[in-house]
Amino acid sequence: MIKFISNSYNEMQDKDLKDFFCLRKKIFKDRLNWLVACKDGMEFDEYDNENTSYLLGKVEDKIICGCRFIDMKHHNMCVGIFYKYFNKMKILEGNYIEVTRIFIDKDRVFNIGISSYPISLMFFLNMQIFAKNSGYEGIYAVVTEQLLNILIKSGWKIEIQQKGISEKNENIYLIIMPTSENTIIPLREKLKLKITHVLNF
Repeated sequence: MIKFISNSYNEMQDKDLKDFFCLRKKIFKDRLNWLVACKDGMEFDEYDNENTSYLLGKVEDKIICGCRFIDMKHHNMCVGIFYKYFNKMKILEGNYIEVTRIFIDKDRVFNIGISSYPISLMFFLNMQIFAKNSGYEGIYAVVTEQLLNILIKSGWKIEIQQKGISEKNENIYLIIMPTSENTIIPLREKLKLKITHVLNF
């Protein structure tokens, strides 16, 4: 089934890093038309460096979902890019990590034949576990309204800090996703129900 792996930038295998960057170009540039830097069919930027870690979901050695983590103590997108889309962005003091480039490749999911599985729930739970096990009290992110609604629907008790307007004149949100045990339990319980339903279908 789906195997989730986490690696630092320096630990990533070249083939996984290239595939990850190619998928990011496909999703964030080709599909969503975000203002992202692309080269040689890949999307990557200054934040892909030795301070970065990645969480990848793989099936049969193919990446189907992924995201990028950066400790908020390091240079990150919240203060380096996203701040201009918010009125006086406020970052709380504490032990937080930023997540960006969150995606699930629906084409690969469909072609592999696992579209009936609750992949977003599996992905979000593993994001929580990665951050919690790494010692962080929460995950900062800037998300679109669509992703915000998916996160809320998952049962993750996220905290909306601020609302902003993107370069595409769309609503975006600065959020914190807590990693405490009581925020992980609802996702675990919902995932159990979804998996049981799929297996019994």
